[in-house]
Amino acid sequence: MLEAIKEESLQHLGYFLKPGELFESMTAKGNAFTETDNNYILEDLKAVLNHIEQSTMGTDSEEDFNDLFSDIDLSSSKIGRTPKARNEVVVQILNHLSKIDFKLQDIESDVLRDAYEYLIGKFAAGAGKTAGEFYTP
Repeated sequence: MLEAIKEESLQHLGYFLKPGELFESMTAKGNAFTETDNNYILEDLKAVLNHIEQSTMGTDSEEDFNDLFSDIDLSSSKIGRTPKARNEVVVQILNHLSKIDFKLQDIESDVLRDAYEYLIGKFAAGAGKTAGEFYTP
C-alpha cells in the first residue's frame, strides 16, 4: 500500500514522504519535547528535508527539488544560541504553520508561493532593499 501511495505522491506532488515524516508528525514530535528526553526534532527535520529531495531522484520533478533545502541551516545561532533554543523556535514555527488552513482544495493559486513572496518582500523592506535582491536565480 505504501508503494502505491509513493507512486501517486510522486506523480501528483513530485515528492514522497513516509507517514512519520509528514508535517503533522514532525509537529507532534516537537510538541512532545520534555527536558528529560531531549526529543529535539532538528536532526529529524533535516533528514526529512533531505528525504524530500532524494525521493525525487529519477523522476520528472528531480530538477525542481534539487538542492531546494540546501540553504536551510537548522544549527544556525541566528535561530537560537543552544540546540534547545533552536528546537523551541522551530517547534513554535511548526505550531503556527499547523494552525493555518490553507484551503488548498478551494483555490487554484499557489498559496505557499504567495506566502513566500510576501515574506521575502517584508524581509527585504526591513533590510532597506527590494524583494528582487532577496530572490535567488
